Amino acid sequence: MSWMERALLFSVPFALVAVEAIALAAGLAAPPHHFLETIHRVPFFCAAAAAIAFFSLERRDAVPLLALGIAFEAARIVVLGRLFDVPFAEALLMTGPGVWYASLLLAGWRVFHSTGAARLRALDVAAIRFALPGSLPLTMFALWLTTQVLPQNYDYYLYAFDGLLPLPFADIAGRVFADHPGVSTAFRAAYYSFMLVACLALVRWGNDRLGGWLISRWIVAALFGCTLYFVMPGLGPAVAFDANYPGGLPDPAAVPLALFPSTVLEPRNAMPSLHTTWAFLIAIIAWRIGRTARIVGALNLAATVIATLGMREHYVVDLVVAVPFTLAVHALLSLHDAAGWRSRAVAAAIGGAFLTAAWFLILFHGIGLLRGAPWLASVLVLVTLIASGWLLVRLERDAETGAVWWGTVANSGKGRIGPA
Repeated sequence: MSWMERALLFSVPFALVAVEAIALAAGLAAPPHHFLETIHRVPFFCAAAAAIAFFSLERRDAVPLLALGIAFEAARIVVLGRLFDVPFAEALLMTGPGVWYASLLLAGWRVFHSTGAARLRALDVAAIRFALPGSLPLTMFALWLTTQVLPQNYDYYLYAFDGLLPLPFADIAGRVFADHPGVSTAFRAAYYSFMLVACLALVRWGNDRLGGWLISRWIVAALFGCTLYFVMPGLGPAVAFDANYPGGLPDPAAVPLALFPSTVLEPRNAMPSLHTTWAFLIAIIAWRIGRTARIVGALNLAATVIATLGMREHYVVDLVVAVPFTLAVHALLSLHDAAGWRSRAVAAAIGGAFLTAAWFLILFHGIGLLRGAPWLASVLVLVTLIASGWLLVRLERDAETGAVWWGTVANSGKGRIGPA
């Protein structure tokens, strides 16, 4: 890992403690630990915890992991039953955290009994195992905070921009999902399994270097993405429009360009789409591995995009802005990969940040003008995608020629966090 990636991963437990202390001191109703008290209600956490524990399992740890995992799971089920009145069958269905605790304990044991470079690698493995599930309470806390302090949202603006595009892509996808339950179920599974796919990418394809690469970018994306939710809060079309206009959606050209009042306790997490950002990052790392990984990464990205539209979680513009936003995050952390290609990384970081900021300004102030020339909306989308793609290709080409291409290391098994 680079020093920045290692610092980001190691900061997750300290950030959890700090945010917890601030939330408790401020008397907030839902500090981070609140989202883990009734852990049976957080399937993302349980699935990610189990996945990272099993996918990163080394053969020598199989027996102790199973023994400790069963013991921790039994204790967790007893605690849920006694303190939270959770039925045994329901608690059993959400197995995962106990195995994760066992995996972390074994990782700590390895750190304690190692020295030198082996200890540093053991620390990296422990940080990777903790960071992905461990950062979830922080993200959920930030999303909960948006429900408490943002009573007005920009859904009218986002909906109005989508109406300027030649086809109502989100509405078409939503109708397909409504008319074909099987299609909806398949894509919903893809949407909600993003952490499982991330664990697979980390362990099946990668190594310590790739694990630090991906998770550090996920952390930075979540940090900046949640910050932007406070700049332009949006509920998404399902909550803002489908629920408020059950008789038929309003004409996008007629909705007022005004703040959208709402008291629903749903996260204001529309702009940009972090689901798309995370899937895009997986696709980028997959491109560096090989043909099979590229296919999986591309299919996962396509399924995520379709699912976010079909489930009416996001507007089309949310997905468009996620592209330069992802580029900016990726390029920012790429500055520390190799000295020889930093000029391209700087250009990509500045370009991605500029395009992201420009879209916020367009949505804040430009939709009224675009209504007079709606074809410009499509031009802006195309320019954004082409410019972001060009900057990304230049950056990745330099990564390949600058010896930051890790496919050989990943395929050789050196430094893997998975089965040894």
